[in-house]
Amino acid sequence: MKTGMTGDSFTLPASLMTNAEIEALIKTFISDRLMFTDASLRVNDQNSITIKGTSNLNTASLEVFLSNENPAFTLVVSTPDLTKLPFITSWLSSIFSIFDSNYTLTNSAIVVSSSDNSPFPSNLLSISGHSDTINTGCYLSALLDVEGPPFNLLQGIFGKITPLELMTQLQAGTFSGPIITNLSVNPSPIGSIRISNSRMIIMADSIQFRTLLSLEIQKDTLVFDGGGTLRPGGSFDIIFALKEVKKSDQESIESTGWTDPFGFSGFTIRELGVGITLGASGTELSLAGEIALGDDGSSEQIIMEVGTKFTNGQLPSALLASVRSSAESTEGIPLSRFVEFFTRIPIGNFVLLNQVKIKNLTLYIVADPNGFRPPTEPEKTYHGLSMSAELSLLRVSCKALLEFQQNKGIKVQGELGIIELGGVLRITDETGTKGPFLIIDTTQTNEWIEKHGYIHLSSKVDLFGVSQSVSIKAAEKTFEYVLGYNIKGFANFDLACRLSGTDIFKGYAEVNFNFTGKNITLKAFGQTVASVHLGQQVKGLLEVSLAAQAFNLSLKAVLELPGLPKLDVEIKYNEAISDLLELPEEVFESIVNKVEETYKDALEDPVALLNLAGKSGVNFVKQTGELLKDLYKKGANEVAKLLLSINFDPAESVRMLLVDFQINRDQLGSFLKDTGFPASATALFLKNGLNLSLDSTAASVLNLGYPLNEAAIGLHNIGVDGEILSNQLSIHARPINDIVVGLHALNWTPEQMTVKLKQLNNLNYQIAKSLKDTLGLNEINVTQALKSAFNIKEVAGALAISLDVKPENMAEILKVSGYSIPDIAVGVKISVSRNLGHVSNDNFIKILESNQVAKALKTQFNDLDSISTGIKSVYSLSNESLARIFHVCKFDPKDIASYANNHWNWDASKVGGFFTESLGINQDEVISFLEKAGFSGEAINKFKVEIPKPGGTFGEIVDRFPRVPF
Repeated sequence: MKTGMTGDSFTLPASLMTNAEIEALIKTFISDRLMFTDASLRVNDQNSITIKGTSNLNTASLEVFLSNENPAFTLVVSTPDLTKLPFITSWLSSIFSIFDSNYTLTNSAIVVSSSDNSPFPSNLLSISGHSDTINTGCYLSALLDVEGPPFNLLQGIFGKITPLELMTQLQAGTFSGPIITNLSVNPSPIGSIRISNSRMIIMADSIQFRTLLSLEIQKDTLVFDGGGTLRPGGSFDIIFALKEVKKSDQESIESTGWTDPFGFSGFTIRELGVGITLGASGTELSLAGEIALGDDGSSEQIIMEVGTKFTNGQLPSALLASVRSSAESTEGIPLSRFVEFFTRIPIGNFVLLNQVKIKNLTLYIVADPNGFRPPTEPEKTYHGLSMSAELSLLRVSCKALLEFQQNKGIKVQGELGIIELGGVLRITDETGTKGPFLIIDTTQTNEWIEKHGYIHLSSKVDLFGVSQSVSIKAAEKTFEYVLGYNIKGFANFDLACRLSGTDIFKGYAEVNFNFTGKNITLKAFGQTVASVHLGQQVKGLLEVSLAAQAFNLSLKAVLELPGLPKLDVEIKYNEAISDLLELPEEVFESIVNKVEETYKDALEDPVALLNLAGKSGVNFVKQTGELLKDLYKKGANEVAKLLLSINFDPAESVRMLLVDFQINRDQLGSFLKDTGFPASATALFLKNGLNLSLDSTAASVLNLGYPLNEAAIGLHNIGVDGEILSNQLSIHARPINDIVVGLHALNWTPEQMTVKLKQLNNLNYQIAKSLKDTLGLNEINVTQALKSAFNIKEVAGALAISLDVKPENMAEILKVSGYSIPDIAVGVKISVSRNLGHVSNDNFIKILESNQVAKALKTQFNDLDSISTGIKSVYSLSNESLARIFHVCKFDPKDIASYANNHWNWDASKVGGFFTESLGINQDEVISFLEKAGFSGEAINKFKVEIPKPGGTFGEIVDRFPRVPF
C-alpha cells in the first residue's frame, strides 16, 4: 500500500494482481495500470483499509484486507465504458430483440473480488438487493430498464417492476448468461396480496419471473413461492405453489397444506397453488388445490379439486371443489362419506345416509357470512361448507343444495318434479305449483326427527279427494307416509303409503266399516231366528297400487260372528275412481247377498245359536231357550250339556233352565249334578245363577254328594277359601277327617289345618290321629303340625295317646322337631308315666320314672349337663339322687366324679364316700376314679384316712350307709 500511495494519488500495485483472468478483465477497461487521483485512505480496522478516489476511468473504490493472513482486495469502478463489453451488450440486445423490447443500462459499475467470501463492497453501487459476501471474480453491476410488450404485461399485473437490479459475473471474451436481476423495490400490494423477494432471470430463450406472494385470508397467511416464464411471441404462465401457512394463533409454520381453511376445522387443502393472469377487469388470481377423503393409496379414496378466482387481490368469498377421482364417482358417492369427513360426526343412527348417492357435485367453502351466490346459479346462496350435487335415494333423484354443519350434521334440500300417478295421486310442494322437496336434516332435535324423519319429502299429497300436508319419510327401501281419512261408511282410518321412486305407489289400510243402522237377517230351518246389527263389526283391508298410467284398488271385507263361518267379500277396481264414498255401500250389498248361503248349514247347529246369544247387536225373535226347545227340539238335560260344553254364561244358563225349561230352583243343584256337571261348574252356576253367597254355595255343593276332593276344589275355583269350607263342614257335623281332606285339596299345610281344627274345638289327640290317618304323616310331621297350635304337654300327650310313642322315640321326635331339652324331658316324662300306667308321689315310683326319663334322654344327649338340665326341669332332686341317676345311666364314674367336683363342689372325700357307701363301689376302684377325675394326691389320701374300718355294730353300719333322700 505504501508503494502505491504517492501524495494524493494511488496506483494499484502489480503485486495484488494474482489472478490472471481478473487481470485480463481489468485490462479490458484499463490498458495500463489503475491510477487514483484525489485519493483518500481510511483504516477500517487492523485488517482492512479503504482507498477512494478518481481513477482514469471514473470514480473508484479499493478495499484491501487480510484473508486467511494473505492480502486480498475488492475494487469498484463506476460508470465503465460498456462498449468494451460487447459480449454482454450484444447478448442482451439479442435477447430483448426476440421480445420486441428495448433496454438501457444505467448506474453501471465493475466489481472485482480477489478471493471468495469477501465482504461485499457497497461503495459506489446503486443496487441494494445484494448478498453480504462476494466470491472471486469480476462482475458487472447496473440498473436494467426494459420496455416492451412482455414487460408492459407484467407491470399490468404486478405494477411497476423496473428498473431491475443487475449483478452478473463477467468472463473474458464470452458470455452465455443467465443474468439474475432483482426488483429494486417490491411491487405495490395487489389488494390483500403482498409481493416480496421478486427477481427476474434473463436466459437465452426466455425470461423468468420469480417472487413470493403472501395472501392473508381471515386469520391465516398463505405464502406462495413461484413465478412464470415469458416466451417469444408474448406467451407466458405464472404459477405459485404453497410454501407455508402461518396462523395467528399458532407459533409453528405449516407447509403440508392449508389446514382448517376459512376456519372450517377437520380437513386440509393440500397441493395448494396460485395462477395469475391479466384479465379485462384487472389482475386475476386462480387458487387451486385438492382435498383427499380417505387414506392415500386406498381404493376408496376420494380426491376433490379445490379452486377459486379473484381479481385485483380482493379476498375470495368462497372456494369451489369438485371430484377429480373416485372409484365410486360413476355410481355416485355415498353421502355418508362426506358427512363423516366434513362434520366429524359418526353416521350412527343415520344409516340411510349410506344409501344416498351424490355425483356431479360442487363443494362450496364459503367464508362470507352473508353467503356466496355463484354466477352460474345466482338464485342460490351457499353458506359455510355447502355443496351443489345430483342426489339420488330409493330411485328418487334431484339437484340438491347440501350444507355441512361441523359437529352437528347435514342439511339438504332439493326439489323434485310434480309426481302424478294413476290419475288420482298428485304430490307437490305446499303451494301445489312445484314438486315436493327432498329434505335431509340430521341437525334437528330427536322429537323433530321422530316426527318428520331425517330424510323425507316435504310435500302436499292429493289422493281420493283428500289433500294433506305430510312428511314422506325415507325407510330402508321406500318412502313412507300415512294419510288419514274420514269417509262416511268407514270408521276413521289411516292409509299407509309407500312411494318407490317417483313412478310406483302402494297404499294399504286396515279398515272398520261403519254400518250403523244396517242389519242382516239370520235363518235356521227356513225360519228367521235373529237379526244382526252390523255397526262396526265388519273389518276390511284396502289396498291401492298406482303407476304412471295404471290404477288398481282392492277392498276386502270380513264379517266374523261367534260360532259362524267367516263371511268375506272383495271389490276390485282397475279404472281410476276419484273418491271412496261408494265403496261401503257396495260392500254392504255384497254381504247381504252372501248371508243366507254362508250361514245356512251352520245355523242348524244349536251350538251356533247359543254362541250368538247375548252378543252385542244380535236380537233373537224369541228367547234362546224357547228357540232351542221349539225350533231345535232340545230338552233341558241336552241344553244344559250344550251350555256347559261351550262355557255359556252361567247366569243366563240358569235363567234359561229355570224360566224356559221350568227347572225347580231348589232342585237346580241336583239337576246339574245328575246331568253330569262337575262340582266346579255346579258351584259356578249356583253362585252366579241364583246369586248365592259363598257360604250358601259351599253348603249346597257339599250336600250334593260330590267327592269331597272334587267339591273342595270346585268351590275353591269360585272363591271359597279354606275358612269357609272348614266352617261349613263343621257346621254340618262332618267328621274331622273330611275337614282334613277338604283343606288338603286346597293345598293347606298341616300346620294351617291344625290351627283351624283346634279353632273348631277338635282335641289334640284327635287332630294327631286324623293327620296321620288321612294324610299319612309320620310322627315327626305330626309333631311339627301340632307344635303350631299346642304346648309341649298337649303335643306329647297326643303323640303318646294317638300314636303310642315310646319314651326313647319321644325324645328323638321332639329333638328333631326343635324342642328344647326341658321340653323334651316334659314330653318323655308324659310317655314314661303312660307306660308305667299310674301316677304316684311315692319316692320309689319317682325313682323308677326319673331313671327311665334319664335313659330316654341319654339316647339323644350323651353328656351329663344335658341329662342334668332335663331331669331338673321335671323333678326336684338332690345332688346325690342326680349322681345316682348318672350311675344308672352308666356314665363313666370318673366323669361323674369330675362333674360333682366342678358343679357341686364335692371334694374327694365326699365323692369317694358316696361311691363306696351309696353306690357300693370297691374302694380301690373309687381311688382310681378319683385319680382319673383329677383330684390331688393329698385329697385322695385324706379320703383314704376317712374310709371306715370293717366291722362295728348294726347301728354303726346303718349310719355308714344312710338312705339317700329323694
